[in-house]
Amino acid sequence: MSDFLKSSKIREIKYTPYWCSLNGFLNCIMFLFCEVASKLFKPVKYERELFKLPDGGTIGIDWAIDHEGGLPKKHS
Repeated sequence: MSDFLKSSKIREIKYTPYWCSLNGFLNCIMFLFCEVASKLFKPVKYERELFKLPDGGTIGIDWAIDHEGGLPKKHS
């Protein structure tokens, strides 16, 4: 690690936060606003596929549908 610190300029880098993330409160409000806006204006369409496991459990995979129509596109 000391070699890395000597050979890089990482100690010279200064972190500047995004204006809406200057404190935790603004960051929380901005996140909530973006989350609600994304659900209203561009909702994600998906189809859930459930799998029964040998031990009796169930897992699911959510397939994002990125086109008009039903099932997700299968890529080969």
